[in-house]
Amino acid sequence: EIRAWIINVLFSPLRGKGLVEIRLRAGVLHNAMGLDARMPMVCAAMRDVHRHTQGVTLIREELGPNINPNIGNGANVWVTYRID
Repeated sequence: EIRAWIINVLFSPLRGKGLVEIRLRAGVLHNAMGLDARMPMVCAAMRDVHRHTQGVTLIREELGPNINPNIGNGANVWVTYRID
C-alpha cells in the first residue's frame, strides 16, 4: 500500500529528530516504489497520508507545469509535510 510505504520508509525515520519538513514529488515516489501507471493512486495517498499518521501535518500542495488543476494528478504534484 502506498500510504504505508510513505509512512514507514519516509516519515518514520524522521520521527524524534525535532520539527522536520519534507517535500515529496509524486513522480519520485512512483519511481521509487517501482509502480507502473499508478500516478492517481500516488497523488491520492500523498494528499491523504497525514490523516492516518499522528504528528504529520500537510503544509502545502503544489501543482507543477502541465498538471490540470481540475484533475490534479501527475508526476509534478508536490506536497510538503511537517513532522513533529
